[in-house]
Amino acid sequence: MNNILWNQRWMYDRCYSGRSSLKKSFVEGVEEFVSKVSQHDCYDNDGGIRCPCVKCDCTRILEDRVVKVHLYKNGFKPNYWIWTDDGEHMPHVDDKKTKIIEIIKYL
Repeated sequence: MNNILWNQRWMYDRCYSGRSSLKKSFVEGVEEFVSKVSQHDCYDNDGGIRCPCVKCDCTRILEDRVVKVHLYKNGFKPNYWIWTDDGEHMPHVDDKKTKIIEIIKYL
């Protein structure tokens, strides 16, 4: 999950313009998110996933299926590129330079 920024554009591109239907890339990304997060130790320790939707803001620990529904309905909280609340570690200093370049390219 460390080389994720360029692969995580889907996180903030949830619905088609002018329609409420979810994009396939968003649905697949949420599935991948839940799958990867459930492999971290914090998933077992916490008893679920810290929901990163806009409303929960990683303050509630929920079952996988509930997190999916929250993300489909509300989207991800802003700037959650590195899933630190869900077990991902911050990149090393060298990786941060790469991330900054990737962020600039994304913008």
